[in-house]
Amino acid sequence: HANHSFDAHLKYLILDMASVSHIDTSALHILQDMYVTYKSRGQQMCFVNPSLLVMQRMIDAGFVNLVGRKYFFAALHDALGWALEDMDQEAVSIHLSAGGEGDDEDDSIDEDLLGDEGDMKQPTNDRKPRVVEMVNSGDDDGMVDKV
Repeated sequence: HANHSFDAHLKYLILDMASVSHIDTSALHILQDMYVTYKSRGQQMCFVNPSLLVMQRMIDAGFVNLVGRKYFFAALHDALGWALEDMDQEAVSIHLSAGGEGDDEDDSIDEDLLGDEGDMKQPTNDRKPRVVEMVNSGDDDGMVDKV
């Protein structure tokens, strides 16, 4: 990857397996190596929409047990929703552990986002943006899409 600062903020790598019709031992070894590399950086690989054959091969090879069944999803929407919810839960946990539980100004977050007329205004916090990287195996250009 050319942009290492982006990679440092990457939390999830979501692979869309929809167009993968077969997976052999070499591909499974590569995925295992990728998993170990990303995991060592604190990043999680997720898999979306593998075919029944591909999923069975991953199960038989022990890859699903290595990664964890909860990181395999039927649809991209499910994977993205889970990843965003997980990041939100982590942010709340960090906030609470920093003593934010009794912080009165954060108790009215909904009011802080409303303007004078009740219209939504842009939040002014300095939180880092959510970063999810998705690899779409079905793209004709073979490029990595970053969401």
